[in-house]
Amino acid sequence: MAIYQTNFAEYEVKESSVKFYEAAESSFNKLGCVGKLDEELECKVVQKKCEGIVAKTRTIGTGNGTLTLSLHIRYDLYVKAFGMESTDLKDGVVAYGRNSRHKEFTYVAKVLDEDGLEKMIAYPRCIMASAPKGSIENGVEEIAEIEMEISIMPDDFGYGKYEMVVTDDVDETVKSTWLTAFTPALVRKSSV
Repeated sequence: MAIYQTNFAEYEVKESSVKFYEAAESSFNKLGCVGKLDEELECKVVQKKCEGIVAKTRTIGTGNGTLTLSLHIRYDLYVKAFGMESTDLKDGVVAYGRNSRHKEFTYVAKVLDEDGLEKMIAYPRCIMASAPKGSIENGVEEIAEIEMEISIMPDDFGYGKYEMVVTDDVDETVKSTWLTAFTPALVRKSSV
């Protein structure tokens, strides 16, 4: 499979979806309107010293990181992500506090460059890293997006992020199901 050889300048985030790690949850749900996506993946530096002098240095990814989304999110997904549902509250009432357990999920999206070329991204294991936060200002002409800080964790294969530039030579099954049925197994080669 050829690798895309020219510049890919990330320009727009489209079709963001999440799937929560729950038995009843079998499909991805459109997240809302993402205005901005910031990611910071982590690495560790390993050094080998010989007689007190660094003789070799290697930088290795950890599969961990932080994803920050600024967006307008669907309320039901917001409530679920922050563990605000409770069986001891009346219908229609949600709450956030010490009984709230943030739910783990997979996040997928399509990223476009300035020429409309597509790249698919996926973070297989995510969890909210901060509590709900927002801002309300009376009389504004533009509704503020909320900001959500998300922890990225490595999957069973050690990866925290997957991406694929969509070209004619990529696997058609992977291309057509990335946004609706992504799993790490979808993008792995079959064992021989």
